[in-house]
Amino acid sequence: MELSKLKGNIIGVISNEYNSLKLNDGLVKDIIGNKYLDALKIVNLDSSFTDKNFNSLSLKEKNIVLLASKLNEKVIILEDFSNGLIYKDLEFYKKLLKKISSYDKKIILISKDINLFMNLVDTFYCIDKDSIVYSTTDIFDHKLYDYISKPPIIEFREMAKDKGINLVKTLDFNDLLKDVYRAIK
Repeated sequence: MELSKLKGNIIGVISNEYNSLKLNDGLVKDIIGNKYLDALKIVNLDSSFTDKNFNSLSLKEKNIVLLASKLNEKVIILEDFSNGLIYKDLEFYKKLLKKISSYDKKIILISKDINLFMNLVDTFYCIDKDSIVYSTTDIFDHKLYDYISKPPIIEFREMAKDKGINLVKTLDFNDLLKDVYRAIK
């Protein structure tokens, strides 16, 4: 399956079988290529990474270097990008990915981490054995959770609904908290 033909700007692919090409041993500056200092700056890494060996980096750093190496590509494919990222990092890179996509680039994120997809992905594709088995644009689509774990915020909303409290459809914790406060008042 050619992932670049999938529709959407920032696409979430849920698959157990996808394996991308992994980079071999080498220096970070060689992996990123021309303008490596600019690319490192964009992805929030400093110039001290230029002469580091790629295989000596942490998983988080490897994923970020891979993103930097793909900034000039029209279609950016990242596999398990959120591995090693803490919440604060994840929010920074979500904003960066949105900004990158605004430059007429397609971003394809292959992961089973729903936290990476929330408030970022506009289309979800569930792939099994090189075929699309399900697609949706709605993170609240219950069939999507046959393929990926349900986010706790959606579980909470459904639990409240079972107790007769209808809460707003949101992925923003602060909005949900305000709605809970209104409901119990």
